[in-house]
Parts: sequence; C-alpha cells; structure tokens
Amino acid sequence: MRAGEIVFTGMERVVFGRPAAKAVADAADRLGAKRVFILAGKTLNRHTDAVRQITEALGQLSQAAQQTVDSLRQSSLALDGLNQVSSALSGGVSRFKLVA
Repeated sequence: MRAGEIVFTGMERVVFGRPAAKAVADAADRLGAKRVFILAGKTLNRHTDAVRQITEALGQLSQAAQQTVDSLRQSSLALDGLNQVSSALSGGVSRFKLVA
C-alpha cells in the first residue's frame, strides 16, 4: 500500500459563462502574473484545443513552463511536474494559482 498526502489549495472563485482562455488571461492580469504555469491532463491536452487556446490567450506569460500530467498517482510524471515547478520557482516565480 502506498502512503501519501494531497493538500488542496483553497478555491477563491469560480468563473463560468465565459471562454476559459479569456477567463484565465483575465485572472493572470488581475493577479499581476509575470508567468503562468499550465498543468493539464493528457486527455485535455491531446483531445481538445483548450490548452492551446489558454496558451495563446496568455501569450508570453505561458511560456514560463507547461507540463502535461496524466495522473498524479503516476509518481514519475508527478515528480517531473514538481521538478518543473521547482525550476520555475528558482527562476523567479513567486506564487502559483491553480485554475481549472
């Protein structure tokens, strides 16, 4: 049996009725983001154009890092994602906000 812990971030708001790409770009602008880290599942990334639309809406902000993770239970992929986050943090990212 595996042991572990998952800590969920607090949800501050839910946006609906608007295209996701526009909502994410507006949130990044409102927060004064200098970089945005996109974390998306394999299905969302490969079988929809949602990630591409968000990336295009964010422009330069999204080029800081992008990592696709199929399942957080797949430890090697999760570890790669955490390494990307660590690299982003060492590159000057001061905080992360999960947006789904």
